[in-house]
Amino acid sequence: MPQPQSNQEGSIESGPDNPSMVSVVVLGSPLTTPDASFKPCSVAYNISNSHLHDVVREAKSADIENFLNNSVDPCENFYHFVCGSFNGLKSSLYEKSAQHRLKTEMDKEIIAILSKDEASDMEVDLKIKHFFQSCLNVKADFKAYQGKLLDIVAEFGEMPALEGHKWNESNFDWVKTVAEISFKYDISLIMAYKMKYHGEKTNLRLLTPPFGLGARSLYFEKEHQKGRATYQEHIAFHLRKFLGLEANHSEEIAKELFDFETALVNATERRRGRLLNMQAMEEKYQHLLQVENFLNISLGFIPEGDIYDALDYIPERLQAVLENTSKRTMANFVFYNLLKHFMVDPSYAHESCLPKTHKYFSKNIRVIHNGKYLTKEVEESIQAMWHSIKSMFLKDLEAGKHNWLEKNAQKFALEKLEAMNLEIRSFRNTDFTEDLKSLNVNANDFIDNLKAILEMNALLSRQDGNHGAYDANFYRTFYPIYYPWENKIIVPASLLKPNFMWSQYYPMALRFGTLGIFIAHQLIHGFDEDGHSYDKHGNELKWWNNATIARYNTSANCFAQQYAQYNYQGEALPVLSSQQENIADNGALGLAYRAYLQWLESCSVQESQESLPNLDYNNRQLFFIAYGQTRCSTSLDFFDDYATTENTVPDDFRVIVPLTNFAEFANQFRCQIGSSMNPLKKCEMF
Repeated sequence: MPQPQSNQEGSIESGPDNPSMVSVVVLGSPLTTPDASFKPCSVAYNISNSHLHDVVREAKSADIENFLNNSVDPCENFYHFVCGSFNGLKSSLYEKSAQHRLKTEMDKEIIAILSKDEASDMEVDLKIKHFFQSCLNVKADFKAYQGKLLDIVAEFGEMPALEGHKWNESNFDWVKTVAEISFKYDISLIMAYKMKYHGEKTNLRLLTPPFGLGARSLYFEKEHQKGRATYQEHIAFHLRKFLGLEANHSEEIAKELFDFETALVNATERRRGRLLNMQAMEEKYQHLLQVENFLNISLGFIPEGDIYDALDYIPERLQAVLENTSKRTMANFVFYNLLKHFMVDPSYAHESCLPKTHKYFSKNIRVIHNGKYLTKEVEESIQAMWHSIKSMFLKDLEAGKHNWLEKNAQKFALEKLEAMNLEIRSFRNTDFTEDLKSLNVNANDFIDNLKAILEMNALLSRQDGNHGAYDANFYRTFYPIYYPWENKIIVPASLLKPNFMWSQYYPMALRFGTLGIFIAHQLIHGFDEDGHSYDKHGNELKWWNNATIARYNTSANCFAQQYAQYNYQGEALPVLSSQQENIADNGALGLAYRAYLQWLESCSVQESQESLPNLDYNNRQLFFIAYGQTRCSTSLDFFDDYATTENTVPDDFRVIVPLTNFAEFANQFRCQIGSSMNPLKKCEMF
């Protein structure tokens, strides 16, 4: 085991002003702060309660030690070193991953809140609780629930799987049906639209809805065969459980639906959108549908102005799929995927009902549950970390570290960085009473409740308002995310649950090595192959020229070849369709580490504050250990099949590969050149 190195850089001394509250100062390039009163140098260690300080740190040391496998040489496999004992901790506390602990604990707390009405509840709180309770109550009268489920089909036609030979295909028009469903419930099937608002400017997009499995690779690559089979079995189970189909019939229909879905996926290609007028859209898709008619039914009016064509479908491919698919299969596909939004399995009520409630009321739940985590002190300290990371990236740009960006692109990058902000989103100052004023919720009627919510969403999606209030695409995650159209990084307050990833008692090495890296990862997305399509205001504008694109692709190819050298479950990792997640993983590690060193060099801190009791590692080593342990995971067989998608690689490689590319890691753990964790060839971009 390599011995810890002493910290020669950035001397650590006790703070002269207050022996009980050690304040640290972050110096660096000045950047715009949120307001005049904000103090970017306000990071502080709260040790006014020395007993609690010691208890929290000792508990964190034990937590880290529980995951470590000290029999593994960190220079051979750092992931097995930091996470090697994780599999032995497969309890309800940790389950599939270290991060899953947060979700599990919070789910229990939220379920307890939603399950019981309180005298202090506001009307809006009761609506959310009653929606959750109505979902749980499906079990009380499942037959009545099934009947209401089937009634939804009748709103738009008939489902062949239910009607059998009586079904008349001449009555089914897939374009009309999916457009009517979109208009009434804002549910997108096969084809979708999205209204985006930038001030007074409205942008209408035509796009491809997400598919059930998500990543394209899951439909075609052989290593995901098990996942495909399980997904098809789930469809068959739904057809039996909720629609009452017999076993053989359900399996036959499930195969047809999955084959059609796979064909639709195969008709797509990832591509950049284009702004077209209505006539050009009609000409492009003339053999598939009348775009104007589809939008007129979906929106209730014919939109004015140009349309942003963001459809991933290749028209000729989609036309071939539709021509070679029976109307019966298409109708079953449309109605099954409509009903799937209303399906909850009473055998797993909490597992089904909490995600449903989160999907439509996630903001409200975060107000009810998470507001207590976000204090002024926590917010200021995270903003200070953000400014440290941001100023470090500015220094890198000004020093020419990212010289693959040509001069004009560097200018755009500097402007975009200056305008980029971080927001800790808790919604604690948001009043949802007006938003939900028209919504009536009955604690005993889940179907009617959900229909009312979807109808409200559909109306909002067509109005010049904040129709995204109930869009849970972001709010389902616990981790930071970059919004390119706002040029903003959003950190959910739920991530700040005390003593998980953030604590006022933790060394800054741990904070930078966990949340700091997640934030740095999202910052980099503002400047990658997707981020370069948006300017500092969030408007669509491509600011790379061909020379910059060529240099980016050269570096991306280095990462592609590097990751392809690793094996997962006995097979080489597939080459991902995009390297941007790998690039962000690698860049974030170095950026957060340099920001941490900048913090050290600028601050006077007691040395004990940057170490942990009972752990024989220096502060820099703790940074890397904390980073590695954010990815500790173990998977059930079903999830093994999903570990590699076209977006990310398995967790162990998200730790190992970035560290092999980072020389400072090898220095701290004294890994010899040519060892597994310190190869001669390294890839770098940010």
